Amino acid sequence: MMTDTLDTTLDNHAASHGTDHGAAAPVLLPETAFPARRDPVAETALVADWQTRALHRRVHDACAGRPRWVLHDGPPYANGDIHMGHAVDKLFKDMLVRARRMAGYDAVLVPGWDCHGLPIEWAVEEEMRGQGRQRRDIDPAAFRAACRARAEHWVARQADGFRRLGVLADWDHPYLTMSAEAEAATVAELHRLLADGRVFRARRPVLWSVPEATALADAEVVYKPAPYRSLTFRMGVAAHDGCPDLAGADLLVWTTTPWTLPANRAVAAAADADYHLLPLSDGSRVLVAAAVADAVVAQTGLAAGLPLMTLTGAALAGAVLRHPLAALGYGPTVPLLTAGFVETTAGTGFVHVAPGLGPDDHRLGLGHDLPVDVIMEADGHYCAGLPAFGGAVVIDERGLPGDADDRVIRALTDLGRVAHLGQGVHDAAHSWRSGAPLVWRATDQWYLAIDDDLRARARAALERVAFLPPETRNRMLAMLDGRPDWCISRQRAWGAPIALFVHRRTGAVLDDPAVLARSRDLILAGGAEAWFAADPAEVLGADLPEGGHDPADWLRVDDVLDVWFESGCTHGWVVEGRFGLGTIADLCSEGSDQHRGWFQSSLIEAVATRGHAPFRALRTHGFVLDDAGRKMSKSAGNGVSPLDAADAWGADVLRLWVAASDTARDVRFAPETMRLHAETLRRIRNTLRWMLGNLAAAPAGLVPPADRLERPERLLLSRLAEIDGALRDDLDATDPAAMLDRLVRFCTDDLSAGWFAVRKDVLYCDAATSPRRRAVAAVLARVFNHLVAWIAPILPFAAEEAWRARWGDGAGSVHERLWPAVDPLWLDPGSILANRHLDGLRATVRAAAEPARRAGQIGRLDHAALTLHLPGAMAADLTTAELRLLLGVATLTVHRDAGDGQPRVVGLERSTRPVCRRCRQPVAVLVAPRDLCPRCDAVG
Repeated sequence: MMTDTLDTTLDNHAASHGTDHGAAAPVLLPETAFPARRDPVAETALVADWQTRALHRRVHDACAGRPRWVLHDGPPYANGDIHMGHAVDKLFKDMLVRARRMAGYDAVLVPGWDCHGLPIEWAVEEEMRGQGRQRRDIDPAAFRAACRARAEHWVARQADGFRRLGVLADWDHPYLTMSAEAEAATVAELHRLLADGRVFRARRPVLWSVPEATALADAEVVYKPAPYRSLTFRMGVAAHDGCPDLAGADLLVWTTTPWTLPANRAVAAAADADYHLLPLSDGSRVLVAAAVADAVVAQTGLAAGLPLMTLTGAALAGAVLRHPLAALGYGPTVPLLTAGFVETTAGTGFVHVAPGLGPDDHRLGLGHDLPVDVIMEADGHYCAGLPAFGGAVVIDERGLPGDADDRVIRALTDLGRVAHLGQGVHDAAHSWRSGAPLVWRATDQWYLAIDDDLRARARAALERVAFLPPETRNRMLAMLDGRPDWCISRQRAWGAPIALFVHRRTGAVLDDPAVLARSRDLILAGGAEAWFAADPAEVLGADLPEGGHDPADWLRVDDVLDVWFESGCTHGWVVEGRFGLGTIADLCSEGSDQHRGWFQSSLIEAVATRGHAPFRALRTHGFVLDDAGRKMSKSAGNGVSPLDAADAWGADVLRLWVAASDTARDVRFAPETMRLHAETLRRIRNTLRWMLGNLAAAPAGLVPPADRLERPERLLLSRLAEIDGALRDDLDATDPAAMLDRLVRFCTDDLSAGWFAVRKDVLYCDAATSPRRRAVAAVLARVFNHLVAWIAPILPFAAEEAWRARWGDGAGSVHERLWPAVDPLWLDPGSILANRHLDGLRATVRAAAEPARRAGQIGRLDHAALTLHLPGAMAADLTTAELRLLLGVATLTVHRDAGDGQPRVVGLERSTRPVCRRCRQPVAVLVAPRDLCPRCDAVG
């Protein structure tokens, strides 16, 4: 027997049956095996059952022919177990796709993974080091095989984790960036961009990780405090055509990277700043920015007099300076230039310029034809031939500073050039993966040109993209505006190859279409490994048109592509490849960090190759915080596994947390929050349980026409139709939180505290065959079908359990269904208005009932006599008898006036009517001898 937890008074009702009723017919109490609380074993059993039944394939097949809706799933990285951020991301997507599908669309979630890149290589190298092996001792093919095996392991493990959370996706056919298909398609996009003139090779400074031996992308860089050594040194003026008196004076130049001085090619000043020429007690003269002159003099301890002259930076430009290390074979002279990046609030107002060791320096150098020097090797050592310093260590393979700074400072000290040594702390670039500090290093890299034209076209494309939330548009545009040319090459082994050849002597790129096509075919047949293993002669061979190319003239490029370039190409081979050329994703949804990551790389690649954005809408979610408000992370040790949370609370509870959260902002995960959502799930399940129990007692037929239904059923069906439309609007707005709120209020207010309370008397106490009970049961069945389908996208486990409890295991899955259609006739204006009035009236009555109950003035509300004062227009279409029934009171007296005021409770007391011994309801008259109401007496 099922206990009615919707109204605890039912327990008393049921207990009063038996000998107290004599021969009266028993009430028809609800009965079902569906539990009010979730069962963790049942969840895992359903996951296995869905997999055995190939539910995704059946759902996908059922979608054929419907309007398509594509959510392009951004690839998580195949390295490590899923974390709470993964759960927020994937569960949100799963809810949207499920709801779209049940709303009548062909919507399928195609999951994918980023499989290449540094983190996997780094983890494999760590394993090898633990075995006493070094990377250089491992055959490259064996190393790549180990990386592939690691990625495959984590793809499978993460897929199992997402399945456990109820994510319904094409797990048997995910997209993997390490597949031969993906690698060939990525190389095809590279070749397409090459043909368009957007791919080029250049020597430029890039952020370099010595331990990882590669350049890093902006999205792989984090900034955190690190110590630095500051050096103020003297640099002599050899000549100045406009001001000969400056000859022999020294500039005071400031740097926080002394090791870069061997690459010095100029000094920069601020054009509009003033500079003082100060006399010193030893007869020498120094130049320093006027704004910091006093501070510099005090810091250096120089005995300076009043300024001899003041010049602007623009006036100083053109001076010829002696290289500070000229005596050791550098220079011997460099120019003084002006630059916008020079500040006069710190330092000396003069900045040393090394075009090979910083982006600002490089841009300045380009405008003045300054050479780009390579002074550091990939391993962090100075180049062997560097005068005086060859072989010194800038950063070692552990990411620790070497002796380069000390050796340069010592040399300058010996030359009498050091004015001051200091130290400080600033935010410095570090590798996101290894945590090692990064340095700017001039290297030959491959770039995708991002010029003003491409930026303008990308901005125009974004004008046609919806941003959720809207304010994120400005974030994306700001990052796009400041984007430099894209460095797409990495000096690693595990990745999609840059399948190109360059001329050994000239460095020219071989753009022969036949060679490029053969390269792609080679990779498609055997993956990236085929490119690295092939004899170049196979690709350049004489069987090509016009006799091919001599392998002796060409070098194969062994760099791999930036993983962001790979994922940025997925819109082509995943979305277009699976859904047809020209297909654009209706939505991409990822974390807010993807404005500079996947969102931007996809946008740039698509606009450059196709002329439009690869998505119609972009939605971003925030990060997950712990209960103290700190961002969850492995390094902080405050992460909570979503799988542990699912085992403890249930996957449906975790899904409720995601659905209820404002995921566009950072969301907090706390045990107390999970307890609240567990209670919400219990209430929803209890609503389903009550419905199932009553439907088991009275199998329902078709819903009678609206004009044959009584007012409570007509009003409920009207509310059902309203909610159906509102849920579809919520879906268009990609707002699961609004959907969930609407469904919870429907369960608690419209059903449990509303229609259920009104109609349980009919279901329990009317004769099983009575027309009224059959009609109520038919409406109940219809409501159940809607509710179980509506909650299915958010609560797939509860919905499936309820569906099977109703129809059995052989009836298919609720997830194969569409949201049931509503009859337009249900949505009549009169019912809509009546429901609005009832919502207000019920709130007014409940507000008055609670203090009256606490004061002992009334007991149960359905045993109370209520007197209402109503404005004339409120609920005018409802009779007093209908209002009494809908408000759930024993008797009702209504006073109306012609005003527009608010409803008021003017009387609330215990009813004096006798109570039927069977239905426990106050009635006007009892039938002797059993003291039953006429309805219960007629039942038998």
